[in-house]
Amino acid sequence: LVTHDIDEAFGLGDRVAVMRGGRLLQHDQPARLVTHPADPFVATLIGTGERSLRLLSLLRAAEVTQPGHVDGPSVRTTATLRDVLAELVWRGATQANVVDESGSPVGQVSLGDILARGRQAP
Repeated sequence: LVTHDIDEAFGLGDRVAVMRGGRLLQHDQPARLVTHPADPFVATLIGTGERSLRLLSLLRAAEVTQPGHVDGPSVRTTATLRDVLAELVWRGATQANVVDESGSPVGQVSLGDILARGRQAP
């Protein structure tokens, strides 16, 4: 699939190739493209102002879930960290409970956990 929409590429591919002028600049997992662009063109394509949000869109709540229960909204294990962040902002909360697809609690995630993952490689 060829696309000029990086968000579409990230949503569809486990690995994404970035080309320019017929040259392969980088072929990697979306999160690696965001956190370790191999070329200035790749970095520009990803967008430096959107890097953190792009990375949070690639990671799931299950990846940062900690043990425990908190007073706060519930989010699914499959929710992206970007969606969890949006829910926390909307509700004015700093923590959320994480539940599986059946609604059973599996732990909690904090705003701090999300912010830390938005600044580093997975």
